[in-house]
Amino acid sequence: MNGEKEKAGKIKLAANTKPALSPGKWRIKAAQTVSGDGKLKDSRIRSEELVFSCEADPYAMEPDQVYSVYPPKDSFGLFETTLPNIVLKRRTLPWERAVPGLPGTPWLALLLFGEDEEVSVKSVRRPNAEAEDSYMELTVPADLFGKVCPSAGDLKLAAHSRFTDRENKVTEKKVVDDWMSVVACGRLPKSGTGENGFKNTVYLVSVEGVADYLKGEKTAAGAEDPVRLPVLASWSFYSKKEAYNFRSLFEGLSADSFTTGTPEGAGARAAGLLNRGYIPMNHSLRDGGCNVSWYHGPFRPWDSGTRKQTYQLFSDAGLAYEPELGMFDVSVAAAFNLGRMLALKDGSFAEALERFREGNKREAAARENRRMLYRALGRETSEDGVGRETSEDGVGRETSEDSMGRGMLEDGIGRGTLKDGMNRLASRLILGGNGGRTKTGEFAGGKEETGAAVSGREPRPRARSLVSLPAEKDRFAFLAPPDGETEVPEEILNALSRWSLLYDVPYRYLAPNSKFLPKESIRFFYIDHDWLTALLDGAMSLGRLYDVDYKHDSVLIEKILEQVFAKRVGIRPILQGKRGETLDLAMEKRRTQIFTRLGRLGPDFSSFWEDGKATGKEKQSAGFPSTGFLLRSELVPGWRGLEFRAYADTEKKDSLITLRLETLAPDVLLGIFAGELACLEIGQPPEGMHFGFEKTSEGGYRKLLRSLSDGALYDETKRYAAVTMRNPNMGILNWEATAANIKNALPEIGTPTSAHMALQMIQNPASGEILISRHRM
Repeated sequence: MNGEKEKAGKIKLAANTKPALSPGKWRIKAAQTVSGDGKLKDSRIRSEELVFSCEADPYAMEPDQVYSVYPPKDSFGLFETTLPNIVLKRRTLPWERAVPGLPGTPWLALLLFGEDEEVSVKSVRRPNAEAEDSYMELTVPADLFGKVCPSAGDLKLAAHSRFTDRENKVTEKKVVDDWMSVVACGRLPKSGTGENGFKNTVYLVSVEGVADYLKGEKTAAGAEDPVRLPVLASWSFYSKKEAYNFRSLFEGLSADSFTTGTPEGAGARAAGLLNRGYIPMNHSLRDGGCNVSWYHGPFRPWDSGTRKQTYQLFSDAGLAYEPELGMFDVSVAAAFNLGRMLALKDGSFAEALERFREGNKREAAARENRRMLYRALGRETSEDGVGRETSEDGVGRETSEDSMGRGMLEDGIGRGTLKDGMNRLASRLILGGNGGRTKTGEFAGGKEETGAAVSGREPRPRARSLVSLPAEKDRFAFLAPPDGETEVPEEILNALSRWSLLYDVPYRYLAPNSKFLPKESIRFFYIDHDWLTALLDGAMSLGRLYDVDYKHDSVLIEKILEQVFAKRVGIRPILQGKRGETLDLAMEKRRTQIFTRLGRLGPDFSSFWEDGKATGKEKQSAGFPSTGFLLRSELVPGWRGLEFRAYADTEKKDSLITLRLETLAPDVLLGIFAGELACLEIGQPPEGMHFGFEKTSEGGYRKLLRSLSDGALYDETKRYAAVTMRNPNMGILNWEATAANIKNALPEIGTPTSAHMALQMIQNPASGEILISRHRM
């Protein structure tokens, strides 16, 4: 594991993002006039008027509008040189309302108070509202508020908009926009020497009602009544003399492969199974008895390859017996049974699977039935369904199914088309319990169904002997259509693709014991292809009632799984909210990555990508091993928006496609990649980069500046700007004076805006990398 690596994040900054319509109430009026002769000239259409508001709620905010906060909620660490901030999902939110008399000033501010300051929060009733319609109100003594209240100029410099690419981030449950808004606090936290440090609480408040304070017209000396402010969000943290940051947490991670370790005294066979990712678990038997069996989930510490797991008719067929230990291996059986449960839970998938299977069997039966009837009538059939009639002179004449049906059957049995008649025979001939034949070998329908009079002639004597089902070993070969392709409904592919990435799979199936993933650890794994195949086979087994159902699935499941594994690369872009051209570009990029990697593997793979387009052999990409990691750490809740980059080599030249990157629990994160993981880079989220500076030997503060062109720090020339404090004892920053100092150090900056302040005041995002080869079994 390498140490911290400093580098500038790829972000965009904007001074503010005002909404398209100015805050307030708007009125739209629609009127229509009718012109014409006669009655039209006297027609009237009533005008319509719509009144709406485009301003934010001044008293409350939905909790999900808060993307992240820093310092993290309830965290412990050294934060005394860090300005707290809050990241909001809506980029226009700080400018969606107006402060009276202060145009362009954000209506939101972050205020910090220590545990020794007398402030209170309570629920109060909204003005002119029902009793149950309330909001949270912060009450601050007037003299204290006069000291901590920022000026209007400070507020303008403390809020900005920030853009970050979400390509390498966790997939959110709801689509998150790339542009967000950031509001920073202008007060430094206070640290304590106790075991828990000093408690600091930050409040996001509306300052619309304190315009006099913002203008400087009202101070503590002239105020008597306490100040009351609506609270839209709040959180607390503890600052103490102990390092708590991305670097310290990252370097404290325990990195290893996905095993529980081997206890002392374990036998050689048991130790071997434990090192391969197995764990003994209680096993409830069908007869009510209890046993202890071995189980492993989809995560293995090494690449077990593919054993060509046979497809099962039921879950118990997947049980394996370990004679040396006298125990069962229930892994495949558990995966199969889990797949069935997932399918049963998804009603739309179950219905689509039933329609697909039955429709496929009926169409296959109809194809075979037509072929047999053509043979019975002395005609040959080609794969395109065209019948060839053999005349007495041996010359064949082509006839279509429809014309043959109309011209041949005149006794009422075959009216319409012969194709329709043959389709009606399908269930008796193919899908019947005895294969459509009686004990004597005759068709269940009788002579009339197969040997009906044709143009007044008697049935051909050889018809009954020619019309017969294939031998049992070849009986189901007809399930594949002539062109060899089977169109699988999207409902089936989408569900199987999600399950192939372990969506909806309970966590206890992934990590059946807490020893697999202790606190502050990261564990790397291979996806067990046999376990995954059993899971999908279990899902496809829903509705297998007859032998023909099992044969049908056995014939088609390989093709279905090929489509599933090829399709799963598109699951993540869709969940990230990509649509239309954006989705097409994302998929094109992913296909390019896949085939570029295939080309690196050797000449046998180079033909998969010709003239910039896939050649139709995408299914080979499913053969790539899928690898990934499970992370359990305070990094997950503390730094929302962590960035992960995976590489197939330690030089970080061959990047891997991210198939899934999501949080499973507040402190647990799962990552799955297409390919063999050799190096994982974890980066601090750029949108959550906080403001901070360093102390000087004289007791003041300073900030190392950045280039306006590329954002790089002036490390060599050491260009600093002094950070001015309005109240040093209380750690209150003077934003306007600090901006003036930055301008003096960087004259090219012009008039400093909140974007300039954000560029200069943010701390560099940290990142670290883990070389997986060191921890591979």
